[in-house]
Amino acid sequence: MVLVARASDIAKKIAPPPQGTIVGMIFGKIFEQLYVSKNHVTPRDLDPFILRIFTYDLKSLLELHNIYSEDLLRKGVKMYIALLKANVVGIGCPPTFRRYESRIHISAQPDLYSPYLDKYFEFKTYPIDEYAKKQAEIFAWVLQHPITLVGLREAGDGYEVETIVVEPKPLNIDPEIIKSVAREQYIDPIRYMPPHRLFRRNEPDGDEKRVERGIALEA
Repeated sequence: MVLVARASDIAKKIAPPPQGTIVGMIFGKIFEQLYVSKNHVTPRDLDPFILRIFTYDLKSLLELHNIYSEDLLRKGVKMYIALLKANVVGIGCPPTFRRYESRIHISAQPDLYSPYLDKYFEFKTYPIDEYAKKQAEIFAWVLQHPITLVGLREAGDGYEVETIVVEPKPLNIDPEIIKSVAREQYIDPIRYMPPHRLFRRNEPDGDEKRVERGIALEA
């Protein structure tokens, strides 16, 4: 057992996110989890059938959590379309850990990793704020890889996607903040290896082929 501090908990201590409504927070979590499982289409594959599946699943989850409304359903569908059109796609990321000091480790779990684009995505259902930036900064340190931070802003009858690429850099955080949110946890040794390194290790053709596939996907 070691002590683990989650990136999100550290970021909340440094730049507390705005307090939303309970319904808003539940909706955000539902949308995030559903999008991670339903983003495996490209913008050119976004047809009415795909939208019907997403709409049905979102409606079912909103009803299950007793927060269903037509407005929330429309909002979720518009967000889904905006993120897909911005090519925010990939597989869900497992937690990854990096040793901070002695027994303390920091964990990072961005929303998505695209092996084809070699990109990590962390998306928010609201405009990018200081909390999101700090969280992405910690993610980048843990993973030792750039993080594409994505925010959504209402624009007309849809949503505008804003992105920031956060590069890895040394952590400049008060150690006492990290210690204050650290909790005991067991870590599977494989979780010290970030997803991008796992994919790279398992690809005999290496980086060149992955980049070629990424270019083909974007074409």
